[in-house]
Amino acid sequence: GEPGGGEEAAAEGEGPEGQEEAAARREAEVREEEEEEERRNKPPMAPALALRVVQKVEMLLLCSPPSVAHVLLDALAAAIPLLQPWPRALLPALHKLWAPLVSLFDSPELALAAAAMGVLRTAAHLLRGELSVSSMAAAFPP
Repeated sequence: GEPGGGEEAAAEGEGPEGQEEAAARREAEVREEEEEEERRNKPPMAPALALRVVQKVEMLLLCSPPSVAHVLLDALAAAIPLLQPWPRALLPALHKLWAPLVSLFDSPELALAAAAMGVLRTAAHLLRGELSVSSMAAAFPP
């Protein structure tokens, strides 16, 4: 063979320096994947505030007068698209809202029922790839 050609490549991959370099690369890749995972799970400040709204409206939807429920549904309709990039943060909060939203479908105030259906439609459309069978079963019990 050529002097130094193949030996240098072999030494680079097998020597202590090559192993340390490969380990450092792997560690950097793992760290980058963990940071990306955290970014996917944890929204920044403005979306985090929207998430708090989604998390807090469950009981208010059912026990508020229709005018307040309309405002809450408008807030949900605005928050869900904002939170679409963070489905792992949004879906647990939405899961708790399925039953209250579906119960509003029976509201004697048709505009309120339509607004609840609109929120559910928005969530289903934007998160269609993320919704599980169990989420849909919770939203529409038999």
